[in-house]
Amino acid sequence: ANTAPELSSPHKPLGIRIISLERNDMPKRIGDWKTVDLSTLKGKDYGGDLWCDISSVSDNDIPELGKLFGSASYMIGIKMNLRAYPQAERVGDLSIVFAKVPTLETDPEDSRKVYLSWDGLLFADDGHRVVTLSRNEVASIARIPQEAESEGLPLTSPAIAYIIMRDSLNIVESLIMTAEEELMALESLTFDNLPPRFLSAVFQMKKEMGIIISWLIHLKEVLSQIEDKNVVLHGWSEEDGRRFKSLLDRCGYIYDAASNCNDNLSDLIDFYINSSSFQMNRVMKVLAVLTALTIFPVVVGGLLGTNIIGNPWDITLAHLVTLVVLSMLATGWVYYKLGWLR
Repeated sequence: ANTAPELSSPHKPLGIRIISLERNDMPKRIGDWKTVDLSTLKGKDYGGDLWCDISSVSDNDIPELGKLFGSASYMIGIKMNLRAYPQAERVGDLSIVFAKVPTLETDPEDSRKVYLSWDGLLFADDGHRVVTLSRNEVASIARIPQEAESEGLPLTSPAIAYIIMRDSLNIVESLIMTAEEELMALESLTFDNLPPRFLSAVFQMKKEMGIIISWLIHLKEVLSQIEDKNVVLHGWSEEDGRRFKSLLDRCGYIYDAASNCNDNLSDLIDFYINSSSFQMNRVMKVLAVLTALTIFPVVVGGLLGTNIIGNPWDITLAHLVTLVVLSMLATGWVYYKLGWLR
């Protein structure tokens, strides 16, 4: 999986849509999204029991949006930072949850390649109204009312936060399962059959897995803060508590799976490096043997040259050749016994 960079769209107009929230004690049929502008949203008729989703937020929009639900502009700017990690905190009467929503995209040219991108989503609950803000439009947000209705959940602040985090965990869990299947396939291959870009591909997978593990650690903390009611979401019920408890346990399980997958990737990288070193050592052994075998003819030829006839000793060329061949065979036998030629 490769990471697609998260880019803002400063020239895209601000997108604002609203939908009515429900109450646990007064359930009703979930309506449809309604598009409005910022001036309309500031009207008194849009003060409570609404979910406002605002996308394509630029730095120029942050001061006005900060006034929308009573939060200081600098706080919104900090939480909208593209590199911020999942976090939750209470600021006065305002509960703020910053989430990183993952998205998977398949390469149209190669279905085996999956690109992972992260969209920052700011979730704010002032006790009456829910506001979600994002630099880019998060496609999964539009489907949440239909998901809640199909699952029989009231469209409340806790239900919205629950579905956002649950769907994010679904995507991450799917990616981890895909990575584990890919790992099993790679582990079944011999060293000579590994793909050419094996090391870079596995290193990229390990890098992405590290990002996911960090995301899971912070998400687990966010879920714990919500479950312990340190960050209060209005409309909270006992059923919401059970849902978030289950989500927290599942987050821990996925974290363990991601950690195991990351360890397996490290082991696979170590295996590749050690196997490469072993192959190199075998080549160096062969070169060492060849060097040792050629020492004898080089030394004898260098000492005697080619003038054998007429020398004051009874050694012929045949004697020298026999001596060199026997020396080479003896040297080769020694290296064979040492296991260098096996």
